[in-house]
Amino acid sequence: MNRSGVRWSVNRAGALAVVALALLACTPANRAAPTGSAASPAPANVTPNPTAAAAFYQGKTVHLIVGFTAGGGFDTLGRLVARHLGSHIPGNPTIVVDNMPGASGLVAANYVYSAAPKDGTVIAVFSEPGLQGQLLKADGVQFDARNFNWLGSTQVQTNLCIARTDSGITNFQQLLQPGGSQLIVGTTGPGSNIHDFPAALRGALNANFKLVSGYPGTADISLAVESGEVQGICTPWESVKVSRPHWFEGSPPFATILVQQGTERHPDLPNVPLAEEFAQNDEQRQVIRAATSTLAMSKPLVAPPGVPPERVAALRQAFVETMKDPELIADAEQSNIDLSVKSPEQVEKIVAQVLDSPPNVAQRLKEYLEATQ
Repeated sequence: MNRSGVRWSVNRAGALAVVALALLACTPANRAAPTGSAASPAPANVTPNPTAAAAFYQGKTVHLIVGFTAGGGFDTLGRLVARHLGSHIPGNPTIVVDNMPGASGLVAANYVYSAAPKDGTVIAVFSEPGLQGQLLKADGVQFDARNFNWLGSTQVQTNLCIARTDSGITNFQQLLQPGGSQLIVGTTGPGSNIHDFPAALRGALNANFKLVSGYPGTADISLAVESGEVQGICTPWESVKVSRPHWFEGSPPFATILVQQGTERHPDLPNVPLAEEFAQNDEQRQVIRAATSTLAMSKPLVAPPGVPPERVAALRQAFVETMKDPELIADAEQSNIDLSVKSPEQVEKIVAQVLDSPPNVAQRLKEYLEATQ
C-alpha cells in the first residue's frame, strides 16, 4: 500500500457496472436528460470544516470511479490523482479506483448521478464529452451536469487524428479530396472525444473517415491500431504521448499526426494544423469548436448531487491541495502527464457555456454525430 492507501478493486467494480448498466438499460430510448434534481450542487462558498470531515472520513474508503478500461487516458489520470488524494482529505481515507466502462463513460456518470452513495465516499473522473451528450439530448444521458458537485479539472487537452504511416495517409488534406483516401479509425462510440471529433470533421469538412465503433476504451483501440485491425485513432495528445510515445519515433515513425484541435496549436506540435483552419465558413468552424469545447476542462472530478455541502467543500479543498502537491507533480512529470488545473468555479462556468450553446450549432452537430457510416 502506498502513501495515500490506494488499492485497486476489480470484483466490486464489476458489481457496480451491473447496477449502472441496468440503470442505462432502463432509460427510454429518446428520453431527454433531466433538467433538475432535488439534490442541487453544494454552494461554492461553503467553508470546509476539517474536524468534522476527519471524523467522517477516518477509517473510510473513498471509491474513485473511472468510466473506461484500465490503461487509457482517463484511467491513467484517475490513478495518478488517487495515489495522492487520500493524503489531503481530512481523516486520510483509503482511495480505491473502480473501472466501470460502458457507453463512453455514460454508465459511470449515470451511476454516480443516480445510484452512488450521496455521503462523499464516491467520486468520479467524469468523461467531459458527456456534456455534449446532454446538450444534444443523446440516448442514455440520465443526468443534468449542472447538478453534479464539480471538484475541478486536471487537464486542458488537444485532440488529434493519427494514422498508421503505412496506411499511405500522411496529411489531413488527403482525407478532404473528393474520391480520395479513406482512413478507418477505431472509436468507443458516440459521446466520447474519440468518436465525436472524427464524426464532426466528417460532417463539417467532408473528411473521409470510416468509424469503427464499439471498442471499450483508448487502450483497446490503440492495440487495434498496432495490430492493423484499424488504421488510426482520434485521441488527445496528452493521452497518447504517455501511452504510445514510441509511435512517433524512428524514420519513418509508426504513426503520423494528421490534424489537431484545441484553443491553439499545442507547443509540442507547432507544424500540425488545427482542424478549424480547414473550415470554409463560420458554421463549419463553430461546429468543430462545439465538438471540442470541453477540452478546456478535461478529465474533471465530480461528486454526486446531494453530498452534504461541508463534505463537498472538504473534497474540493483536497482536490486543489492534491494538484499542488509536489509529490503528485513529480509523479506526473515522471509519467509524462501534462497537468493544467481548473478550479470548481472555472469548471462550472465551462459547463454552463457548453449547455448554453446556440441551438442552430447544437442541431448541426447533433446531425453530424448521429450520421450513419
